[in-house]
Amino acid sequence: MKFSGRFADFSLPDILRILIQSQKTGALNVQYHGHTSLIFVNHGALHHAESERFSGSKAVFNMLNFDASAEFEFVEDSQMPPQTIDSDLDTLIQNGISYQETWRRVSRQYPRMNVNTEVRWSGAAFAAEGLSANEVRIAKYLSEQQQAFMPQLLEQIDLEPGALVDCLLGLETRGLIQVIESKSLELRRFFLEMANTLLAEFNSISGMKLKQEMTERLEKLIQENNWKIDVQNGRIVDDKMHSSDLSNQTELYSQYLGHLLTLVEPIYGKSFLQQVMQKVDQNLEGAGQLWVKELKLEL
Repeated sequence: MKFSGRFADFSLPDILRILIQSQKTGALNVQYHGHTSLIFVNHGALHHAESERFSGSKAVFNMLNFDASAEFEFVEDSQMPPQTIDSDLDTLIQNGISYQETWRRVSRQYPRMNVNTEVRWSGAAFAAEGLSANEVRIAKYLSEQQQAFMPQLLEQIDLEPGALVDCLLGLETRGLIQVIESKSLELRRFFLEMANTLLAEFNSISGMKLKQEMTERLEKLIQENNWKIDVQNGRIVDDKMHSSDLSNQTELYSQYLGHLLTLVEPIYGKSFLQQVMQKVDQNLEGAGQLWVKELKLEL
């Protein structure tokens, strides 16, 4: 059985429910922003998952964050890796929702601290003097591991997320750790969300002739500026500009979005752009306005 499509057509829980009810054995291959993620089912039971740096249940939780552009294909295969998931689908999804909510709370309170934030030990000699008991536990773990992503710390250090972040900020102030922000990833997420929401809203109220004119103008701009953007059916499905260093990535995204806004504003006005921005800001849980300022976009 060939079962493929996009998350725009089926949500991840729906896809897994179909595979489980059909008693399938094989691997669900998910392509998202240039990365491949996998979920294995064995005779209709969840078996193993891997996504970016996560495995097991956390890998599925990570995939729950993928937007409608993610593409999937199920391939039947009897070869199974070691089992890392032993919960049923409903329990897994419920835990995933709780996991996502934890990160929403942390990210709202501390925008620098999210699921992609990496924490590195500075290399300083470990000394407990002047540290709280919780800071000592975290410092000891990081001095041994040298680096960890925030999900690893939450899993290894038995602290409420807010308390963990407070300790990390204290250790950072003392120069014992470095907090490596995932600014490039967050910037790319804003770029794709902003561009695709703008194009979708434009297409939803425009006639065929106007949509064709916009498509031709964008294609011309992409060619003239050598922007490495893959557009399919009026939607950006991938870009290679994120592989640049952060300053170049910021400049390229700013140029593209600036041109896009310039094309749309004379047709539908600033109020239309502001309505689009409200949707983007809502989808990004308030982070959109920060990137508008960062990219110096005129809205």
